[in-house]
Amino acid sequence: MRAGRLAGLVLLPLAACARPTGDFGRAAPSVVHDAALPIVGRVVADARGEPVSGFTTTADEQRLRDRGWRFLVPARAGLVDASLAELERTRVLPATGLAYDAEDYYRSLRGGAFASDVARYNRLIADMNADAALLPGFDEVACRVLAADRERLGAAGRIPGLEADFVANARARVAENSAFIAAVGAALRARVVAYRYAIDHLEVESPTDRLFEANGAWSDLTGVIGALRCGAGPAPTAPEGVVEPVPPPAPETPERVIYYKL
Repeated sequence: MRAGRLAGLVLLPLAACARPTGDFGRAAPSVVHDAALPIVGRVVADARGEPVSGFTTTADEQRLRDRGWRFLVPARAGLVDASLAELERTRVLPATGLAYDAEDYYRSLRGGAFASDVARYNRLIADMNADAALLPGFDEVACRVLAADRERLGAAGRIPGLEADFVANARARVAENSAFIAAVGAALRARVVAYRYAIDHLEVESPTDRLFEANGAWSDLTGVIGALRCGAGPAPTAPEGVVEPVPPPAPETPERVIYYKL
């Protein structure tokens, strides 16, 4: 554990260098983020006793990690949170789920970067729509990776003479892929909670006719998540005590707010 923390401190400046992104905030190639940090991450993950495979990464496994990266980094994250999430993604730090607090996203929308309530709603709607647009592609790759893992384990069990450490590498890669998909699923559930929190609080703070569009984008996103076959598990629902977008939410109560916490 100390090795992981030390590596995290040493490499925080590297992680703080923003990972290049393409359309919809999708990850773009980066030597630092795709090679340097993962190499260190495998070393410290092994020291923590986590499964670490020595296998080369397949094209689909790389696509899985590239397409899932957007969801692991908190929406509208500050530099520190984004850097910590990147260190977790590359396994330099252990996965802790630290990246999400429902209130953080709402606070980021109220920051100085947004000059008006229209700009805040526009950003919120754009974030939800971008998530919904990227998720089917991630799910498609996740299904292919899981199917390949089933074939991998089946072959490892039926082909005679495979070395024990080779089979162990196969099992470790399956564990790595499953853990990554599960982490994305947890991050997605946290994202929709954060979006719901922001919508409900913006409705009270700065009501506007964009509220209907925001609620529609949230419903569309949760519907997309519910239709995923492999990428995120069951569809997230509004936490207990949070009224769904239709009919309109009930007035806020002190008891209701606590359910936004993860």
